[in-house]
Amino acid sequence: MSIPASSSSHKFQFSSLWEPAKIDSQTGKSLTIPLFNLKSPYGRNFHLSWIAFFVAFLSWFAFPPLLTLSIKSDLRLTAEQVANSNIIGLLGTFVVRLVAGPMVDKFGPRLVMAGILIAGTIPTGLAAIVNNVAGFYGGSFVPCEAWTSLFFHSSIVGMANAIVAGLGNSGGGATYAVMVALYHQLHRNLSQHLAWRVAFLVVPVPALLLVALMVVIFGTDHPSGKWSTTSQSSAHLLRSALLLQPVTYIPCIAYLTTFGFELAVDSTLATTLITPHPELGQLNAGYLASVYGLMNIFTRPLGGAAADWLYRRHGTIQGLFSVALGRYLQINRAPRLNIMMGLVVLTSLFNGMANGANFAYVPNVNPDRTGAMNGLVGAFGNLGGVVYTLIFRCACFLGRISTEKWNSLDYFGDFGGSGERCYGYRCH
Repeated sequence: MSIPASSSSHKFQFSSLWEPAKIDSQTGKSLTIPLFNLKSPYGRNFHLSWIAFFVAFLSWFAFPPLLTLSIKSDLRLTAEQVANSNIIGLLGTFVVRLVAGPMVDKFGPRLVMAGILIAGTIPTGLAAIVNNVAGFYGGSFVPCEAWTSLFFHSSIVGMANAIVAGLGNSGGGATYAVMVALYHQLHRNLSQHLAWRVAFLVVPVPALLLVALMVVIFGTDHPSGKWSTTSQSSAHLLRSALLLQPVTYIPCIAYLTTFGFELAVDSTLATTLITPHPELGQLNAGYLASVYGLMNIFTRPLGGAAADWLYRRHGTIQGLFSVALGRYLQINRAPRLNIMMGLVVLTSLFNGMANGANFAYVPNVNPDRTGAMNGLVGAFGNLGGVVYTLIFRCACFLGRISTEKWNSLDYFGDFGGSGERCYGYRCH
């Protein structure tokens, strides 16, 4: 049951978290977020969107925590091959997100989300030979954000998008903890060669199939009913006008600099922690690295709650802390773990805020092309991951050539180089 209401008169009340959604009579979108009311299609679809995005991370980010030692040694990968693998995976997600956006506009976010989860179980089950295809699941972000954009009014969609993105992105942090713990349990009875492969089958595949089934059974397409009955379903997949509007690229470039940085850090943080502190081991390094992703639970909603003010400032502050982390690692041959983690937490705090604030703005840009817009902005985020990863590699390479030292500590300067090169021009 839903209650018609006026968007101009609505004010937040805690009771709105469990009461029936208050609906704007003109748009059919909810003016509240009925977080604890699963009888409401608005509350139900809200939770399905972030849960689906969360479990997608169980495949998408399953490699980095185990790649630190186990997979790298088992497959005898060099550092360059690991970096190339990350880049190819990010490029794969870039393509999937570009395609997923128009597909959402054509078929609706519910079916596209379910399709991504089901189709992706094949490369997940074959993880031993298709590492780079795991990036396929990064496309789940597009229907996740488009879904909430359809069900929540512009006065609250920023917060709704930020919460589902924050909860979903925290799956990246949870995956670090889950996969390393699962691997170490399996490794007690299985060889290294088998343990990391079996880890992909035990949790990710069943979880993906279960949630895909929940999305199909319990989810709904649109506030007005089935997607086939809406005006969006008859639209062209992607209008050239969308690509020709300068306003389209404002959130794209912004997300490139913020989410791109997060992706690059997520893929290298465990290695960065374990190299000066080998006593941590893969398990503890994975747990510590998971903090960066788990902080999305509250950092993205903070950004969505005050989007205009936060994004103008915190994107730059994120860069300043990345410089601080890089410089600390460069000048200290034995960096203290507590200082490293403090700088990581501060960087993650403002990084997540900037991401959340940006996607409070996206639903209001080309609102008649929600899917295509989310896909384009999300794709630019992955493109940013490629850019940052290449910067990390170039900074490392240039540092090695200039000092003629090829030890592991040179790698840490990548964070500082990233901050200087990518955020220096943003501060001026």
